[in-house]
Amino acid sequence: MTVPTSKDYSKCYSERWNTAVQAGDYIEALDCGIKGYLIAKDVQDDAHKLAFLGLIRFAIEELIGPSSVKTRTEGDAEKRCSFCGRKENEVKLMAGAGAIICELCVGNIHEHFVKDRGGA
Repeated sequence: MTVPTSKDYSKCYSERWNTAVQAGDYIEALDCGIKGYLIAKDVQDDAHKLAFLGLIRFAIEELIGPSSVKTRTEGDAEKRCSFCGRKENEVKLMAGAGAIICELCVGNIHEHFVKDRGGA
């Protein structure tokens, strides 16, 4: 297997991660997340480093099971993005069913899907 170039690594590993998750292969998803993170670290791409950490976290949570994962309640003092871990005082957050996402992760997700569709 060839290693993707720094230009296309994010798309490559996020697509592989998605395929693994859809197949229920969370070990492969974890592997893809880690590889993507390490390349992002090497090319000093902080936005993708955080995005891959979110993918790694998801895969780990699926592997250890929901009973082992501490979820935040409405009364918790410090809310964080479920994907990258940024705090409420750092970014705007939006809560959904069982997850919280920040504006930067929304932007990364949007960028990923816009590139896949070939436009804005």
